[in-house]
Amino acid sequence: MPETLAEQIKKAAGDRPVWLWVQEVLEERLTDEELNRQWEQFYIDVNPGPEAIKQADQMFERLTTPTTRDAGL
Repeated sequence: MPETLAEQIKKAAGDRPVWLWVQEVLEERLTDEELNRQWEQFYIDVNPGPEAIKQADQMFERLTTPTTRDAGL
């Protein structure tokens, strides 16, 4: 392993043991990949039409746009 990479890993791990940090990163990465795989399969199975995609995009935009109430947080 290159020394610069090892130093970056140690820095990222912070107070945690390096092995634990590496384990957490790998678990997170594998979980993300599995969720992406499941989402892709769901999308293929459902096969949404253009109107459903438009509604989903509008809903996503509405749910992820901060409101004025959120601005004070």
